[in-house]
Amino acid sequence: MRRQNPPQAHLENAARIENYLRPTTIIPAYAILAAITLAVIALFFILFLNESLLAPTASTITTFLIVGSIPVLLACIFCVSRPHDPVSHWLRGMAKQWRTPLELAAQECTFKELLGDGDGLSVTVSLYYPVKSHNRTTDSHIYTYVNSTLARECSLRITIPTFQQVEEAIDPALEILAKEDDILVLYPVVRDIHKIQADYNFHEGELESAEFWRTGT
Repeated sequence: MRRQNPPQAHLENAARIENYLRPTTIIPAYAILAAITLAVIALFFILFLNESLLAPTASTITTFLIVGSIPVLLACIFCVSRPHDPVSHWLRGMAKQWRTPLELAAQECTFKELLGDGDGLSVTVSLYYPVKSHNRTTDSHIYTYVNSTLARECSLRITIPTFQQVEEAIDPALEILAKEDDILVLYPVVRDIHKIQADYNFHEGELESAEFWRTGT
């Protein structure tokens, strides 16, 4: 059953990102960033001295020390300002995106099946799954799976099933389909169930009628 939205995999990704918000992760991260920035500044300073673009005067060295202290100072400020620092804000934003429910759209289907006693049955189902997964191939695949499942389920009954019984019958088939097509959220909502007049062809026999109704509309 894939009714959970956002999916469990997305929630696990969000929790994994939020683990990086701990002080033992944030503070070393700022220390590494400060060290890298300082190393880059020092590299440019040495390069400029070698190319005679800068003279090794007291003022030049003072300027380098001031510029080099900026990333260290910022790292200290950000560590003290946790959890309102830039890295924490960025991580929380990523985690929030993973926790955002997927946008779903419903495929409305009406299936016509035969009960075990030969009575016709009309079942209207809304199949919910992500908008990005809606395409001709996936829609057709889902319809075929549900139609086959309902045909089998109805043929074993002589009374009209409840909404819950239909949904419980469909769910396992949708779970298999969701794994095959990598659909993160996929679940049915039964809208209507009622008997209909089965149009039997007595010349061709009952089998033809059953096959006709199970094609659905």
